[in-house]
Amino acid sequence: MKIHPQVWILIALLLIVNLSACILVPVGGDGDHHGDYHSDHGQY
Repeated sequence: MKIHPQVWILIALLLIVNLSACILVPVGGDGDHHGDYHSDHGQY
């Protein structure tokens, strides 16, 4: 069974999107998480 090139392109695009999401989301949310972290510690 041969796999069409379009399938490989879709798989590659999905992998790229997932990897970029994993890289960008934590960096973008870092400031918010640090703010919550410090505010939570300030209460104790």
